[in-house]
Amino acid sequence: MEGRSHNLVRYSNLPAGQYSLLIKDKISDKISTVFIKIKKPYWATTWFILLVVAGITFLTWFIFRNYYLRKLEKHKAELEKQKAVEHERTRIAADMHDDLGSGLTKITYLSQMAINKDNSKEDLQAIKKTSTELVENMSEIIWAMKEENNSLEDLVYYIKVYAMEYCTGNNLNCVIHLPEKLYPRIIAGQSRRNIYLAVKETLHNIVKHAHAQNVTINVGFDKEWKISIKDDGVGINLNAQKIESHHGGNGLNNIKKRIEAVRGRVDIINNNGTEVIFYIPL
Repeated sequence: MEGRSHNLVRYSNLPAGQYSLLIKDKISDKISTVFIKIKKPYWATTWFILLVVAGITFLTWFIFRNYYLRKLEKHKAELEKQKAVEHERTRIAADMHDDLGSGLTKITYLSQMAINKDNSKEDLQAIKKTSTELVENMSEIIWAMKEENNSLEDLVYYIKVYAMEYCTGNNLNCVIHLPEKLYPRIIAGQSRRNIYLAVKETLHNIVKHAHAQNVTINVGFDKEWKISIKDDGVGINLNAQKIESHHGGNGLNNIKKRIEAVRGRVDIINNNGTEVIFYIPL
């Protein structure tokens, strides 16, 4: 307590509460009582403390909730990725089983035929052809599996190389027109394989049915990706193509199914040969 001659009394740092101040008159010795109430500062009040506790509790809950939600989303994404990988493995295993199974069965059959014949040159040539096709199919599956081949540019280049080699090997003059710039787009393995096999089966049909001398392939981009394959042969017999596809050949139905699997469509124009056009959304 600090006292001064001009009747001033000062108390410093008194805690909140109720106080009684007794004042004695020096002359009359009379004692007077003054009641004093000191209020708590707002930060010491119950409502403020409860508000702070509630705020801290909510903030803690919010942080942990976001943490576990992010963790859950990450776990979910990993599961989806794992599921996609398993699906891809199952698909690849099925493809390899089909290709290897049918190819090896054919090789076994042809080998037995060659053993039973004195002149087995034709059977040996058939075995060689089947073995080559089997290796080619395995190479295509491996190519589709590799993530580094997932760009549109890689796919177009792969199609170009195959088309030139295949047409040259079958005495076809092949001309390929590509745009100067390709879209920087990523294409999944199964989509790449479907598009590639659709082109491959179209060229196979030209060699087998069209009796053509020239093939022109045009690749273009506008609102969608357009692949045109035109030959100067006798044209496509649509009914024959449907029958062949029904019996497991690389017919028109197979080609359409592959393009439809990538949400595309197929147009066929018979005019001085045949033009098969794939329209694939970008």
